[in-house]
Amino acid sequence: MMIRSVLRLAFPLVLMPLAACAASGGEWPSLKTPAEKRADAGDAPVAMAEAGAPAARPAPVATPATPDLAAIRARLAEERRDFEVAAKRWASQQATTEAAVTAARGAPAASEAWARAQIELTRLSEAAAKFDDTRASVNRCAGDLAVLAAGGTDTNAILGDAGRLLRRIADAQAAHTEANQRLQGELAR
Repeated sequence: MMIRSVLRLAFPLVLMPLAACAASGGEWPSLKTPAEKRADAGDAPVAMAEAGAPAARPAPVATPATPDLAAIRARLAEERRDFEVAAKRWASQQATTEAAVTAARGAPAASEAWARAQIELTRLSEAAAKFDDTRASVNRCAGDLAVLAAGGTDTNAILGDAGRLLRRIADAQAAHTEANQRLQGELAR
């Protein structure tokens, strides 16, 4: 008799989680292949190609607009100004960093002077990060110039300007790398 009463109580308790699972309406893990899943999601051309069927022809991609030479000149002039500002900021920060490292020379690691020098080294690297941004933008301009040159536009003069600016940026980056390594080496570890 005791077993029956326990079973009467246990049986509904066992069924309650099953009822909750059935009522959740969630999705069970699928055993479909990735191609079948994509076909269900509407990516039929990819799914058909994976299944060996000939894929439908994709829609043609719009040709990007031809770059404007005047706009590229303006962008390069702006990048040159940005580089000049960044180079001056870096030079100023380098002087501040040199002074902080000189003050921390011989100080133990984690001392106040050492920490101040580390902060100034971080600021020096932050100032140099602008060089990367400028270089990337000038490279995009050079790519646009290459597109124009392929179309027959004479871009030699402006491409030379871009190349000279890229050389100056590379020199500034090299100066930063040298200064950063040298100054880091002067601090206690």
